[in-house]
Amino acid sequence: MNAATILTPLIGIFVILLILAISLNTEQSTTIQKQKNHTKTATTPMKIETLPKLSHSERNELIENTQNMVRTHPKQVAATIRNWLNQTTPI
Repeated sequence: MNAATILTPLIGIFVILLILAISLNTEQSTTIQKQKNHTKTATTPMKIETLPKLSHSERNELIENTQNMVRTHPKQVAATIRNWLNQTTPI
């Protein structure tokens, strides 16, 4: 077994989980924003971006496309993930 056969599924799973985590609309960011707005200093309210709700079929299609992308371009996907993780500004 070489490294590519081990890393490709792991990168695929990581990318899928990453996309799902981003696509899910959690209430945690809203709660954090509300807590920040209750500070004593005057702050400008931040605009909270709401992510589109995905249907079950859309989510499955996104997962399948991501898996295909990792299979066909593993090095480019890994480089993209590394660049995304090394960003200094939060998403």
